[in-house]
Amino acid sequence: MGSRARAADRFRLVASGVGVVAAGRTILSDVSLDVARGEVVAILGPNGSGKTTLIEAIAGLRPDATGSVALGGRALATFRDRASAMSFMPDEAVLPEETTLATALALGAGAPLVERFDLGALLGARAREISRGESKRAQLCAALALGRPVVLLDEPFVALDPLQLRSLLPMFRDAARDAAVVVTIHQMSTAELVADRLLLLAGGRAIAFGTLDELRERASAPGAHLDEVFLRLLDRSGATHAAS
Repeated sequence: MGSRARAADRFRLVASGVGVVAAGRTILSDVSLDVARGEVVAILGPNGSGKTTLIEAIAGLRPDATGSVALGGRALATFRDRASAMSFMPDEAVLPEETTLATALALGAGAPLVERFDLGALLGARAREISRGESKRAQLCAALALGRPVVLLDEPFVALDPLQLRSLLPMFRDAARDAAVVVTIHQMSTAELVADRLLLLAGGRAIAFGTLDELRERASAPGAHLDEVFLRLLDRSGATHAAS
């Protein structure tokens, strides 16, 4: 085994059999995924399919979750274990208005990622003075700047327009090359651009996991866009999307 392969195994995130039952209702059922260092895995699904619940469960933010999470073969059994290995960007983070962006997100002027994400001019601004897209860009930078081996991102691109995405996505991929990244994405076209592999959820369970070409083959849809592939696999699964 080469040194690159050994490094990938050392930082491989494996979540196995993740389930969540709340108030007598199954939100997630036996969902598994693995992510290597330098890989981006996107979680996709209809509204209410369990995307956010899954990423929160991996982060250790759902005490009602079952299943296991390991990094490099070592179980991350406690929240402290996961917090030391993971950075997490929630979808609806509210930044405090009384402090600057630099203070709220612990971002320093001149830091390489701050410059790469073109945030220098925004660091002195407060939350009420910036757009949602600017806030998302700053939060994404902060999550990556921690340098943790696992990065968990819940809808980091949802507030960005096509021009912003065109410039941001290559920077994101470059900045994430040393981490195992799991990201929930609502826009299928964005997932096609950013993800190495895709986990499709419906009704709280996984209906497919693999590269886009592997999913196309499974859906008997060579060359199709991801939205068409997903709809075909969803129809074949018979799954509903009544999860949270």
